[in-house]
Amino acid sequence: MKKVNFYIAVIGIFLMFSCQKGTSQDEINTTTASQKNNWLNANLDDKFASSQKEVKSYLFSSQDFSKLTSTPDLHHLRFVLGYENGVIKIDAAGVNSAGKEINRINSKVLFASSNQDKLTDLNEVTIDLTSKRTAVLNKHLLSPKTAFTGIEAWQKKLEKVQDLNEVTSYDGLRIRSYAMETEVITSILNKAGIEKVGLFLGLNSEGKMTTILVGLDKDNNIKKASATSKIVDGVYDFSEPSPPCTSDDD
Repeated sequence: MKKVNFYIAVIGIFLMFSCQKGTSQDEINTTTASQKNNWLNANLDDKFASSQKEVKSYLFSSQDFSKLTSTPDLHHLRFVLGYENGVIKIDAAGVNSAGKEINRINSKVLFASSNQDKLTDLNEVTIDLTSKRTAVLNKHLLSPKTAFTGIEAWQKKLEKVQDLNEVTSYDGLRIRSYAMETEVITSILNKAGIEKVGLFLGLNSEGKMTTILVGLDKDNNIKKASATSKIVDGVYDFSEPSPPCTSDDD
């Protein structure tokens, strides 16, 4: 009888922890869905603009990105937009060939109060033209000066609240995510001294909100070839927004 009671107790404990684990996962999924829904329905008013202007960039650790890009069955990455406490939130999701999310990492918001990030370096550096790049990397390669101009344009747009719905949407549908080939991220991570990937919001040539990716060092500074160098390996953009590329979002 004691042995039977022992097994019953073990089963009970196992079921209790299983339920707790299931509840926790449900809460995580609900929060993610809630943030995503909040962004789709967010009122981009003066309050939003004031809060978002304080955001410098979104930081992804190289360790987290390395784990994400090594996920089995990974086809491409998707930067998913959410909304919380007056600012845009951005996660990086691994997506399989069927378009389903299989893994996800969070970014850390770097606010303007930080004195670590020297974004002005983008306006002072050039691309390493001697580096051989694949067709995919060349497709996404962006001039640092163009990147700097796009980031500044987004900050200026936050001062004109009446235009925010237009620049964050295509044909009246708010941008939900941006798709990017994994090769772009792995190329950034493979460079010595890269501790983080910085994602900056900017405006593209169409005047629409886009993502700009830059390799950063441990102090969140633009990673250059050396301390005195004016050369960076690459700055990347031209991710595909959804919409209009609705097949890239679930």
